[in-house]
Amino acid sequence: MKVLTFGWELPPHNAGGLGIACMGLSRALADEGVEVTFVLPRRMEAKAPGCRLIFADNRPPEEYDNDIGDRINTAYMSDEDYQ
Repeated sequence: MKVLTFGWELPPHNAGGLGIACMGLSRALADEGVEVTFVLPRRMEAKAPGCRLIFADNRPPEEYDNDIGDRINTAYMSDEDYQ
């Protein structure tokens, strides 16, 4: 069986509990022999034992230009960033 998962965070990048939950679910599936592919919105150093990571932006880290799209990497923003 193969599973394709999308999320915006994985440890050590945590804005809430979603990344930890996704890592736990992915690890449990992988332990059962499921081939898990996890897609993140941008390249980041992340941990997902037993999973294949794909980065949707397909850019190397040095190419980030810190525009608003690059700064939105979690579901949470400050009031200043939103403005």
